[in-house]
Amino acid sequence: MDLADFPHLKVLNLNSTSVTGDIRDIGANDFTALTKLTLPRTVYGGNRHEFQSIAEVPVFMAQIYPLAKRFSLDMFWRLSNASPDWYDDPDIQIPPPFVCELITLRGTRIGWRWRCNFPDEDLIHPDGPSLYSSVVDPFGPLEFSDLNSSCEINWLEPEPDRERSDYKDYTFQLGYAQREINFYRGCYNPPTEDEYYQLLNDQDEDFGDY
Repeated sequence: MDLADFPHLKVLNLNSTSVTGDIRDIGANDFTALTKLTLPRTVYGGNRHEFQSIAEVPVFMAQIYPLAKRFSLDMFWRLSNASPDWYDDPDIQIPPPFVCELITLRGTRIGWRWRCNFPDEDLIHPDGPSLYSSVVDPFGPLEFSDLNSSCEINWLEPEPDRERSDYKDYTFQLGYAQREINFYRGCYNPPTEDEYYQLLNDQDEDFGDY
């Protein structure tokens, strides 16, 4: 049985299965009615798939971009502990940003970024809504800690035209998504280990001024 042969399938969640394969093999004519997809880590590019290098990620994101345009990819990824780019952190309050996610601003722009934790690990303020489905919800209060810090967004699409009727909504969503960009401001990829320790030292010096 080939699930892609089901033309009316709208939501497909295989997260708890042992399905194998490669998300990049999904073709333009597969799952034509799908609105949301979740694949297990046993699939290359599935939920919590581990990349072997930081350089692997921009290429992967460009490859799955056509899928992200068609339906929600309800998945997150991380850098493997076995990667030569990986290093441990001395301070759990500000871990290295080795988790990767897609950012979709409703109907306007798609991008991706590195962050410190999986967004579904409930590290946000309990009174706030979850920011991370695959689409940014700009409504409601949300307080962030250093555990929620993220890098800058790597956009896969240009900024929408300022004359668009939904441009104001875009800027509102963008501002909300950027609230997590603090400790790693200016970083589009995880810093090297030396750069990471320098950021920690710089922060300690800043606090020492008070």
